[in-house]
Amino acid sequence: MKFKTNNEKENIAEKKEGGFSVGTSLILVTFVLLALVTFATISYVQARSDYRLTIEATDRSQLYYEANTKAQERAATINDILLNVNVHTLTMDRYIDIYEYYDMVRDNLDGQDDLTITENAKGLYISYKTPIDDNSYILSKLRVLSFEGEGVSEIVCWKKVTDAGEEPEEEPLHLLIQ
Repeated sequence: MKFKTNNEKENIAEKKEGGFSVGTSLILVTFVLLALVTFATISYVQARSDYRLTIEATDRSQLYYEANTKAQERAATINDILLNVNVHTLTMDRYIDIYEYYDMVRDNLDGQDDLTITENAKGLYISYKTPIDDNSYILSKLRVLSFEGEGVSEIVCWKKVTDAGEEPEEEPLHLLIQ
């Protein structure tokens, strides 16, 4: 049997005290890789979700602008009809009052679908809805101007409405607390 000297015992003690063993470094590498894979998965899922939301927002915007274009075309058609009524009233041999003018406008717009014509003390109003999708539309309301003035109509309402009601107007967020 061989006896170890004090020097050999000190060398063995120094070897046991120093550094990581192979098992500890393997566990550390495993946890680092697991963390990297977890963060990569979370990033991928978030990017995919953002992509889907972007596509949906783009589709909604496209539908809105297509409906807005149709509503503007409809307003232009109504303005053309009103302009024809104005030209007709100016070529008449007799003077007509505003109520007779409104009756002529109603008669000329009678064949138009989905038009709502209302009259109150402020004038004659023509309103219509242009669908955007299954649960929202653009509500357009035009006021018929006097046949003696400039222009034939003015827009008094042009807004997006959903089944839940009108779109709320954007209000500023008060983020700073004083």
